[in-house]
Amino acid sequence: MFIVIALASLVSSASSLTFDNTGRYMLVVVVSSLVGGGLLWLAERFLQPLAQTSVGYILILSVVVTSLTAIRYLTATQVTYEFFGDTANVIASNARYMAVALIILAILGLNSRRLQRQVDQTSQALDLVRDQAQALLVADETVRQQVAAALHDRVQAGLIGACMQIQSVLPRVKDPDADLLAKVIDSLEELRGLDVRRAVRSLSPNLREVDLQSALEELTETYRPSMQTTIDIDIDVDAVAHDARLGAYRIIEQSLMNSAMHGQARHCEVTIRELSGTLDVLIKDDGVGLPEKVGSGLGSTLI
Repeated sequence: MFIVIALASLVSSASSLTFDNTGRYMLVVVVSSLVGGGLLWLAERFLQPLAQTSVGYILILSVVVTSLTAIRYLTATQVTYEFFGDTANVIASNARYMAVALIILAILGLNSRRLQRQVDQTSQALDLVRDQAQALLVADETVRQQVAAALHDRVQAGLIGACMQIQSVLPRVKDPDADLLAKVIDSLEELRGLDVRRAVRSLSPNLREVDLQSALEELTETYRPSMQTTIDIDIDVDAVAHDARLGAYRIIEQSLMNSAMHGQARHCEVTIRELSGTLDVLIKDDGVGLPEKVGSGLGSTLI
């Protein structure tokens, strides 16, 4: 508003500016801007209900314009007309200031509304991106749960059925084939009991019932003995929301894979802590690091 008042003062007195009085006019413009802007600030601060209405704002602006006219009159920088009396010149100055101020405010208002529309459109686009990102995450977890259910139900059931069929013919098989079939049964049972269950829990970890520490330690078993991983959780995980725990698990899951496959790391450290009210996940390894040219892979996108 200081700028609006200054512009209004300059425009309204432009016809009276000369080389000799420019300095005095500019000083009056600065003083008028400070006084007028201060009055408007006080009105916004202490007369906010009145300032928020159109009639009230025009009334406040009229008081400000009158004060500017008084300053110009006292400093003898007021634009006057010879055929007008003093009262008529004051009224003409007020009308001139008010008209210029309203024109400038109208221009600024149009630009402000245009800018606000652009901000609203950008905000809507960001909300849409967030919604799409959330939908992708939900879809990813849904697919993982479906695959985990298929592994748990169909694959385990198939392995159990295969073991039972082999066991049914085992009494009719002679050594050494019987010993070989017994080892096959043991291998299938180990695959069903350990690897399939571990894959199921990795695909869809039940972090509502299993604590995050245990789930992550089981996850690190996948990369042993080629990569040793330590998990340090310095936070009350029970107080963390389920979505945040699941997000941390997925980030660590992908990071461990990157460390082992791309980084060729031998040791990896995972630290989870609270930092400024957020869940901070720090992953460090002794791998070869990033190449000179880094592409945007699926792992980075998932993280």
